[in-house]
Amino acid sequence: MLRELDVPYSAIQDSAHDLSNAGFGRQMARVAISILEDRGIAFNSSCTRLLAMGAGHSKAELGFAEKLGIPLSQVVLLDKAFPSYAKERLAEQYPEVELIERGMFDFLSDHGVSREFSMVTLIGVEYIARKVEAASALAEELAGKMLPGGLVLVVPCGANMDAEWKQKGFEVVEGFKTWVDMAVYRYSGAVEE
Repeated sequence: MLRELDVPYSAIQDSAHDLSNAGFGRQMARVAISILEDRGIAFNSSCTRLLAMGAGHSKAELGFAEKLGIPLSQVVLLDKAFPSYAKERLAEQYPEVELIERGMFDFLSDHGVSREFSMVTLIGVEYIARKVEAASALAEELAGKMLPGGLVLVVPCGANMDAEWKQKGFEVVEGFKTWVDMAVYRYSGAVEE
């Protein structure tokens, strides 16, 4: 079943405006819940450790976490550089959220970061997700940080990278439909040749 997000095509193009609000994050959570329920995949929000990559303004990521009921103390926001106003807002309104200013690949390749994430979101990072080499490298690095059964949600997915995720040990839960849809991958550890 095709799951189009309730966001017009032109809005997806302006990620700084439309993908960075809490409403989009809540909508993404509703789509994720529907996909998981359709596939019979259990989800326990209280045990979820969420890594939100490319978090930037962080509004969508926090809307997503709150809608799913993920405790904010279990949320890690990652971006190479957060806007100063976002850091101030996060410090004041969400002090329990962990904020990490590092590049995605730098963070993931750090062997000091343990395998601890049960969910990863990539909201509005289609600039990475649509490039074969980058998507493959991202999937490979994430495989080393995911708990078995952990989920990766990519929106918009930008291009069909299902094969790259499979080759790195991820099961395709909801594969590529169109570039604006959500793709969902589950870490199994079984590498597909």
